[in-house]
Amino acid sequence: MVLLSELNPPVVNPVGPTLRKLAETEKLGGFPKNMDPTLVAFANHLSEQFNDFFKIHMGNDPEYNTEELFGIESAKCIAHGMKDSTTREHIRKMIGGESMTGQVNMLFECVKTFRSGDTYQEYIRKAREAHDDLIRRMDAINENIADKKTQKLKEQQDQAREKEVAAEINAQRLRDDAIRLAGFQAQRQAEALEQSENPNSIPVEERVQSRQEILSAKKQKTQRKKEDCAQEKRIAAERKQQKLHDNAIRLAGF
Repeated sequence: MVLLSELNPPVVNPVGPTLRKLAETEKLGGFPKNMDPTLVAFANHLSEQFNDFFKIHMGNDPEYNTEELFGIESAKCIAHGMKDSTTREHIRKMIGGESMTGQVNMLFECVKTFRSGDTYQEYIRKAREAHDDLIRRMDAINENIADKKTQKLKEQQDQAREKEVAAEINAQRLRDDAIRLAGFQAQRQAEALEQSENPNSIPVEERVQSRQEILSAKKQKTQRKKEDCAQEKRIAAERKQQKLHDNAIRLAGF
């Protein structure tokens, strides 16, 4: 409760075009459409306190309308803005100037008392909890996005590595085939040359052995292809197992 002795003698400022224009340019207050019920209740309390303050000093003077001097919108501006600043000058700017001497002091004392009470402290606690919860949910969303990007990058790297391995296997196969083909062609040329010079110079055992070596080379080529195919399948299976492992870790994190 504000003591009357603490207030200056009340003087009502004229509520005319000049004052309204001044309020429009100086007023810093504002409030959201969906205010918290705690703040709305306090704004109604401020409006009632001003009505009582006006009646104490001015009585039921029909010349003035208390809603024009200090309406509910101005009260909501104070209720919404008091979390940032509670100085008298800030309150004066939020309502666009004092319409009655002592009004700012009275409102300042109301705000000061309310901020020190349990109702406002509970409101602040819930607001902080809601803010922290929002931050946690945003962090979870951002972490999920980062995990998806990391997983996609890893899959791309695995695919590139598989292509490199497959290309190296194919290149090595081509090199081995070229070496075997060159050796086979050289052997055939030598045999043809020697046969043309002396058809009976090559023993039967050697010709049989040469054919066996050719057959053995073909078998080795077939076996290498099987081994290469098995290696590619093994790489694919390892990649699939790694992907299942990564998914299990990500699910465990949630």
